[in-house]
Amino acid sequence: MATDPRSKRCIIPDCDEHVHYIHLGVCKACYSGLATWRGRSKEDKQFRWGRIQRLKSRMEFILDNPRHAPKRKKR
Repeated sequence: MATDPRSKRCIIPDCDEHVHYIHLGVCKACYSGLATWRGRSKEDKQFRWGRIQRLKSRMEFILDNPRHAPKRKKR
């Protein structure tokens, strides 16, 4: 009995979805993300990477220091 190749997990780190695109080894969501950036310039990708890193560090700070997160104000 052959195993279904789609029972494998996506090769992208931090993704636990099942493989849909067998020749690439990625799931549907990761393929969509890869296709979005296909053909973009290196500068665009580096700019996006910088923004993501800043957002990640901000979230890590908030998780480590919950009292520093501003409360929502009523308008």
